[in-house]
Amino acid sequence: GQQQRVAIARTLASRPPLHVPSLFGHLIATRVPGVDHWTAGTLHRAMRLPHGSGVVTLRPDDGLGGMVEADLRLEDLRDLTSAVQRCRRMLDLDADPAAVDAVLRTDPALAPLVEQFPGCRLPGTTDPEELAFRVVLGQQISPRAASVMGQRLTQAFGEPLSEGMQLHDGPTHHFPTAEVLADVADDDPRWPGMPAS
Repeated sequence: GQQQRVAIARTLASRPPLHVPSLFGHLIATRVPGVDHWTAGTLHRAMRLPHGSGVVTLRPDDGLGGMVEADLRLEDLRDLTSAVQRCRRMLDLDADPAAVDAVLRTDPALAPLVEQFPGCRLPGTTDPEELAFRVVLGQQISPRAASVMGQRLTQAFGEPLSEGMQLHDGPTHHFPTAEVLADVADDDPRWPGMPAS
């Protein structure tokens, strides 16, 4: 079929509360510049989708409504459902925070934390292969160093977004695929100094 770039706004609803500082705080702390970008309360993220590229812009509410506004730029409209599902998974929006908090409150050590931070979610990803690599890398070095290393890998081996998909100061690349990284020679001069382990 013919590709046609589209921009679509969606409200991603969830069961409130949504603890925005912990969820978006984690995504910000572990972001890879070039793939993820955070500015003025908004997270921009590049997504590799079945029929093309996508870039999502996510703006959470105060958490009490459990809403996240999503502006999706897609190369192919057929990717809309997949893009929305991946955003929901990344933000853990299908969780039942009241049920989770109720169970956690039964633990005396956790109960005060649940009262202080209700509605915490488990941050996910739009790309499981990318997350697996980033988690292993993050276990070897500090989160900041992993972010820098991820940026170097992305610049060297990531797939650039088409010019029409790039936003000002937003994502520019997809994180490199596992297949691409597996084929990089150890002595490739573009390969950043990875931890020996």
